[in-house]
Amino acid sequence: MSIILPVAALVGGSLLAWFFFGLPALVLVPLLLAGACFSAFHRQGLAGVGGFVLTFLLTLILIPLVLSLGIALNFDAYIGPNPGSDTYSITGLYVYGTLSISLILFAVLVGLMRTRHWYFQTPLAPWLFLAGVAALAYWPPLPLDCRTIQQDSFLAPEGEIRRHDSWTRQLNTVPDNQEIPPGFEPEMAFVGLARCSVDRAGRPRPLGFRASDPVLLVVLPDKRDQGMTSYAALFEPGTHRKLTRWHALPMPYGRMRSFHPYLLDSAYYEMPQLPEEFEADLKRR
Repeated sequence: MSIILPVAALVGGSLLAWFFFGLPALVLVPLLLAGACFSAFHRQGLAGVGGFVLTFLLTLILIPLVLSLGIALNFDAYIGPNPGSDTYSITGLYVYGTLSISLILFAVLVGLMRTRHWYFQTPLAPWLFLAGVAALAYWPPLPLDCRTIQQDSFLAPEGEIRRHDSWTRQLNTVPDNQEIPPGFEPEMAFVGLARCSVDRAGRPRPLGFRASDPVLLVVLPDKRDQGMTSYAALFEPGTHRKLTRWHALPMPYGRMRSFHPYLLDSAYYEMPQLPEEFEADLKRR
């Protein structure tokens, strides 16, 4: 029994995160923390929940405290010795403000623990539960979202489109270029992601174990009007098979948001909701 519960907590964290993957963070985080508290309660009752919550709060306080302290001790190395600049002043406000707030919260929590005689008697199960959540987030066993195509050559810094650059030099090298009006001169080939949170049938990804069906969105901004009008089409990851016609796409960057495949990784651009003409083309394929 002593081994079954930790193993169940580890596996349960991954399964629960997989089932709810794609929900807004304000909904997903409380659900996962509730699951961790449940595993702590199952192990040591209310005392286990209290110990876990205290340890979790202390961890949340210590992370920004250590980070801000490290930056404060090497401030010029991070920002550069230019005290008169706005960047220097604003960054210093954030760093030293975070450091001060973290120290105050740390002192308050430690003071409450000493006066209330609270102790860190946290069981291992809730931490294994959260470890299962983290394992799914960083190493999903099956495709969950657009992280599965982040290494595609279209997205790589020296990728296929950027390396040859033929699409931006000659319109006749663009696949199915007859769909684009004559005289259009692309300035660059901008690649983003789409359909990161829906499956192949277009159903929302959360509340299920279905994998998403992401696609690559290739955008060709017009060189003459500085990207105010562009043409875009969807391509299949890996094979780069063209999935839709080229459609006019005004102001593409205004509709995109940064997509972070992992917490500490580089951001890509994602179009959360495709225009109707793209969705219609996908349904016909």
